[in-house]
Amino acid sequence: MADTQAPYDAVAASYADQVRHLLDESPYERAVLEFSAALVTTAAAPAATRFPRR
Repeated sequence: MADTQAPYDAVAASYADQVRHLLDESPYERAVLEFSAALVTTAAAPAATRFPRR
């Protein structure tokens, strides 16, 4: 698992910076994502909380 996780971790911060404002520029895609996330929950926390409303 560590062999797979290390490369992902290495690029995660730069990828997050590149796409951080993507949904701000795409209100319809954000709405679909929020709707879909509202339908999915996990035992730990609702998936919808990962995309806070503005």
